[in-house]
Amino acid sequence: MDFKEPVLDYIPCPPAEAGQFGIGLIGAGKIVELAHMPAYRKAGYRVLAIADPDPNWQAHWRKTIGLEKIYDDYRRILDMPEVTIVDISIPQSLPVKITCLHDAIDAGKHILVQKPFAMDFGAARAVVEHAQRAGVKLAVNQQGRWAPAYRVTKALIDQGYLGEPYFITIDDRRDYDWPGTNYINMPRMLLIMDAVHYVDEFRWWFGQEPRRVIASLARRPNQHARGEMTGLLALEFDTNQRAAYMASLATPPQSQYHHFRVEGTGGVIVGEINSLWSPGTVRYSPIDSPLLWYEPRLEGAWIPDAFIGSMSELMAAILEEREPTISGEDNLKTLQIIFAAYKSDQLGRAVAPSEISAGNLLAPTL
Repeated sequence: MDFKEPVLDYIPCPPAEAGQFGIGLIGAGKIVELAHMPAYRKAGYRVLAIADPDPNWQAHWRKTIGLEKIYDDYRRILDMPEVTIVDISIPQSLPVKITCLHDAIDAGKHILVQKPFAMDFGAARAVVEHAQRAGVKLAVNQQGRWAPAYRVTKALIDQGYLGEPYFITIDDRRDYDWPGTNYINMPRMLLIMDAVHYVDEFRWWFGQEPRRVIASLARRPNQHARGEMTGLLALEFDTNQRAAYMASLATPPQSQYHHFRVEGTGGVIVGEINSLWSPGTVRYSPIDSPLLWYEPRLEGAWIPDAFIGSMSELMAAILEEREPTISGEDNLKTLQIIFAAYKSDQLGRAVAPSEISAGNLLAPTL
């Protein structure tokens, strides 16, 4: 068989006009230290100010990057006319996150916000509608779409190498059951904090929305986290298309991994992202040549490179006067699936995402 190599244009590329955007970081804790700031410095983005109420983080950023405009009140950044984009990384468990989003919209700032951008579907929809009325671009940092292995998978699908994809699985085993973290007391954990990445990938790879969701969630005995840390999630798409997520966030450190697999009528992809600081691997084999395995050598990493992609996409959307591909409106569909999964677990039945609207979520019982 003659194998034609696909076009793998997967490395995030900042727009040429990126320098015209002034960025303000609101919430500047560990994820900003590990991912946002290294990404933005690598891409040459202009970070003009930081706001975080924790004096330890304020001192850290003064020492490490020498930035003068570091505040304890995020409204100081919203008052800066030279800041055109705010990157909001306030922990999801803090109610001030929603207040900050509305304040940023009222200030006319374009927004990139960490996922999940709300812990309640009604609150999320209200933010999206507010941004639309104000003409503000709202993007959700679903940076997994720019993880090298995931973006290459999307390229193979879009260029027809898999024919019609029909079965996707993700098996995720990690350990996030750490005392003292900001999410340890959250009533919900596995789906809202982890599966939110992969549900977005399922939607993106299939290019459609699921009709029904089935979930079964549990806690590891003696875990620290209040919310669920293990579980199964199945998504029913079109007639023959299915996706499944199986995960534990309380896995012993010696046996952690992240595997994914996409099967199609024309071929199969198997991949791994066992470290967020590596590009991962992707292997593709066509149905008619089972001995052929195509494995491109990938560059970059989920952290920090994928975070360049999220901000680059928002900047491009502003410049091109269009909605970001990771818009708040698009992300409502991901959140709707997540909340449908919680409802499925509690009711013990399949749930259609359309059943989720403002005010009809069940309280967590775990």
